[in-house]
Amino acid sequence: MGPTELAAARGKALELLQGWMDNERKHSPEDEPKFLRDSTLLRMLARHQYPMERAELNGSVMYYLKDAEMVENKVSRPDGPQGETFWSWRITHHGWQVLEGTRTDPGVEV
Repeated sequence: MGPTELAAARGKALELLQGWMDNERKHSPEDEPKFLRDSTLLRMLARHQYPMERAELNGSVMYYLKDAEMVENKVSRPDGPQGETFWSWRITHHGWQVLEGTRTDPGVEV
């Protein structure tokens, strides 16, 4: 993906995380917002015409957003250090601001 496509994918990832978090809050408003696993986010992005590999999602898309404090992540290995690594993401206040237009970032297109 080139810079324009990456910016659009980052914006779509933020939108999807926002929608997912809104839905989670409707079902359990007293709980702390949960993280969305990268495999689910990959499927959601593919349905919205942004297919990519897991490494590209977690690297070029999500780590850009993390470095800009628009998302936060959690890494887990439920089967121990030699098991599969699971990445999970959730939107932060800065990510909401970008979606609302009260904050801008040249690497994110919304």
